[in-house]
Amino acid sequence: MYDRLSRKGWIALIGPPTLFLCGFLLFYYPCFLHMPVCAVKSFLNIDCPGCGLTRSITYLTHLNIRRSIYFHPMGVIISIWLVFEFALSLLTLCCKNIRRPRFSTKAYDIILISVLLGMFIQWIFKLVF
Repeated sequence: MYDRLSRKGWIALIGPPTLFLCGFLLFYYPCFLHMPVCAVKSFLNIDCPGCGLTRSITYLTHLNIRRSIYFHPMGVIISIWLVFEFALSLLTLCCKNIRRPRFSTKAYDIILISVLLGMFIQWIFKLVF
């Protein structure tokens, strides 16, 4: 039963709940939400493309979608993808007849480029306005 998942499947099964639990608990320690953890922000005093993702996911775990989108719109999209990967891994582990679909390398490349492009567009928009 446990050999049905690859290493990536186990990471998808364990990673998202851990990330969302940490995001949920981080909300109760507000000093962490105001700490500069980004090296680009600390040294250059400008936001990087990923600035705000931690706060976005933290607010999303508390179902504050408006605030989550305010900090980083891609946080919602990345969270949906993580939940999708988690559900696929859970179904693969629990059900005998269901196999985890294998996406081609091209499909993963398209997804990765789309996420990076979305983060870049959001970053440019944030810097300009």
